[in-house]
Amino acid sequence: MKISCCDGRKLTATEQTAIDYINQNTELVAELSITEIAERAFVSTATVSRAIRKCGYENLMELRYKIASPDKMQHNLAQVNKILAKSYEECIKTIDNIRIPSVLSAAEYIRKAKRIFIVGCGVTYLVVQEFEFQLQCQGFHVWSISDSQMLKQLDKFVSDEDVVFVLSVANSTPELAIAAKLSKQKGAKLVVCCCTSGTELEKLADVFILGYSTLIVPNHLYKSTSRLALHIIMRTITEYLID
Repeated sequence: MKISCCDGRKLTATEQTAIDYINQNTELVAELSITEIAERAFVSTATVSRAIRKCGYENLMELRYKIASPDKMQHNLAQVNKILAKSYEECIKTIDNIRIPSVLSAAEYIRKAKRIFIVGCGVTYLVVQEFEFQLQCQGFHVWSISDSQMLKQLDKFVSDEDVVFVLSVANSTPELAIAAKLSKQKGAKLVVCCCTSGTELEKLADVFILGYSTLIVPNHLYKSTSRLALHIIMRTITEYLID
């Protein structure tokens, strides 16, 4: 597979050098990082990136995916690039979905709250725990809850001085909606981070932050959906609080 400049764009001499290297080493390029390509072509990483875009590709990952099609490369290379493409899609669509005012409001609720409650169930609780740890490192008073019975009695713990974060991919756990309703009844601020829109949680939320998630290839036990979007949202909030 040979790539070339498209839409009448012109390559600079160094950009052409990068493209020449890629065309002469297509099988190798499918395995290299952008830094390694730049080093071997004796150009900068920025030059490689510009050259790839001028040839009609968004980035190196997209180019590698095209190069690593099954009829051109080994099946395992194609599979890895396909997975990377899914992760890239989740990142881009999640970032596109995030409204900056929502992040700012969520951060302000955290700063003003007496206590921060973070709730989530199943695999999502792993994201909850990381978010809890990051906030604790900044000195905030944080509780994390996943137990279904405690979620059904959240009004016994929450007050109007608190903020409650609900983390969910698909809002498939009824106890989360119950916890959200109880929190609102007690006057707490409610921030919902979810990868599904139009849910009951969204209607209840003071702040709703929408992510984008895809299905991970099912293993022999169960189907699992990626939590990458939730990690991106939580990281954005925690890093903003540090700044």
